[in-house]
This record gives sequence, structure tokens and C-alpha cells, in this order.
Amino acid sequence: MIAGSKPGAYSTFSPTEPDGSVADDCGFSLTPKTRNAARLRWLTALAKNLIAGFGNSEWQLQAATDAQAFSARNAKASKETERGSANVQPIVVDKQILFVGKDDKTLREYAYVFQSDGFRAPSMSIFASHLGAPGFEQIVFAASPHSIAWVKLVDGSLVGFTYNREEA
Repeated sequence: MIAGSKPGAYSTFSPTEPDGSVADDCGFSLTPKTRNAARLRWLTALAKNLIAGFGNSEWQLQAATDAQAFSARNAKASKETERGSANVQPIVVDKQILFVGKDDKTLREYAYVFQSDGFRAPSMSIFASHLGAPGFEQIVFAASPHSIAWVKLVDGSLVGFTYNREEA
């Protein structure tokens, strides 16, 4: 479940006003419909949506209609990929997300694929899978001068992955 508080009242999660009505600025909760519930690992913004990484899948949280903003009365969740995420904060690069897969050893990209009109999460470390053997702990991105995703390993060492979406 993902819960949001009333704006400006960070400890108020009530989905209704005292009179029982639902306003746009009420708190909300979204429960992704899935057979196997998993813990939320991370949450980040991408374009106009929130992307949530769970232990077994990645979900997009957005307004139910394009005509309105994301609010308590207009929120929906949809499963986009089923790769699963580790408990490592992802990074956003342009309009893609780089995140650590549930095995703690794979760097994945969450990106929209026009040909299938949906999101995919392929491995970005497939040709260097041995680098993640100790397990990934943290990711940062250096856009200049060479577009490198630096990943700290659990043993304290550092590895770099060149990431340039235009050359994918």
C-alpha cells in the first residue's frame, strides 16, 4: 500500500473530510492489485507520474484522467514491469530510471518503449554482471563529461557504468 498525506498536514492521512466528503487535498491510499504483495523499496518522480519500486514489480502511480491532477479523487496505480527492486534509491536520467534489481546485483533501466507502448526494465549490466557480485548499495550519476552511473558496492568499492540512452 502507498499512502499520501494531506498537503501541508504531513501526519493526516484521512481519505475524507470530517463530513465524509472526499476533496482533492485529502489523504489517499493506493493498494496495488497483485497476487504477491511485496514491500515498497523506493518511490521517485518521472515526468508527471510517481514510479514505485516494490520487491517484485514496478508500478506507475498517476492521475486516472489526463484532464485532472493527481489527487485523492483521481489516483490510480498500474503495474508496468515485474523485475523487482532492491532497497536502493534509484536515479533519474532524462526520462529513464536506473535502479538496482531485487537480487542487489543487477543495474536495470526503467524506460518507455514505443514499439510495445509500455515500460520495460532490461538489465544495463548484462555484459558486466560480475561487477555486481558483492551487491550494489548506492547509485549516483555524473552527466559530464562521460555520462557515468557510479555504483557503490557493499564491500566499499566503486564501479562505473557508461550510460547514454541515445546510443542504446
